[in-house]
Amino acid sequence: MAKKQVNVTSVKIDKIDIESSFGKYDLVPHLEELNIYEDIFSNYLHAHIILQDAFNIPYKLPIIGEETVDVSIRMEGDDGDTVINPPMLHVHELSDRFLKSNQSQRFSLDLISAQYMSNVHARVSKSYSGMTADDIVGDIWANYLDDGHGDIFAEPCKLEEQCIIPNWTPHEAFNWLASRAQSEDNDHAANFLYYETMEGCHFKSLNKLAGQPVDEDGNVKPILTFTKEHLADDPSKTESLAAGVIKVDKITYMGQFQKVKNINEGQYSSKLITHDIVRKRIRQHDYDGFTEWLWVNHLGPFPPLSNS
Repeated sequence: MAKKQVNVTSVKIDKIDIESSFGKYDLVPHLEELNIYEDIFSNYLHAHIILQDAFNIPYKLPIIGEETVDVSIRMEGDDGDTVINPPMLHVHELSDRFLKSNQSQRFSLDLISAQYMSNVHARVSKSYSGMTADDIVGDIWANYLDDGHGDIFAEPCKLEEQCIIPNWTPHEAFNWLASRAQSEDNDHAANFLYYETMEGCHFKSLNKLAGQPVDEDGNVKPILTFTKEHLADDPSKTESLAAGVIKVDKITYMGQFQKVKNINEGQYSSKLITHDIVRKRIRQHDYDGFTEWLWVNHLGPFPPLSNS
């Protein structure tokens, strides 16, 4: 991406082509809104398009759920133009369709990535031995999901796995491996996720994500800063955007701590007793929430409990 946007209108949509069994059609003249969602807690990329139409596209194209959408976006920055090509998107649902007048209608298209469609149609039945979780994820991704767009970015894991993937979809296998994986750099970080972005797919720990990016002194720096007001010396409201400062009208905290729930779930402290029936060994594992908090990266500087 361009290093800095120089204007709030710097985003240009070069094309939104929908392809059906009857050919390709340009949706840009009908576009009202385009949203592409990247979510680290979702295995796949999805998008939402709102269109206004007087041609009756859903009937004449027609749109029946077998179509693909090709999007190209250009961003103008202080170091020149950068073209962003999201992966091929498949039409998942046509929704919110209604008549605005006697001659026009408005409707939405919900889109999902091509890799998710490949995931739905694939099943993995394979045994693995002597491979770490990131190597297994890379092998499954290369054999079942690699569509030539982007790459797989996997954080190295510490332990080797001995497992059999029992006829799962690739994403089911990835989520199971994520629940077992430990980071090679920090064995306390057992919080891996598999998610998709416009650049590719990622198998990384929250600890790794919370520790990036860093400044020259090695301290984690914010990607964006949200504020109630623009910079004081910014009459055009573009310097704030270029500096990574975004003005927000409203901030709502969706959830805070729930002490009793956290106690019952063992967030502050807990004890686990395991019985190894093969080695005939019983072990007790103690968890100290304060000490464990210090071992991994966090977005905030203060732990959720005190050391008292």
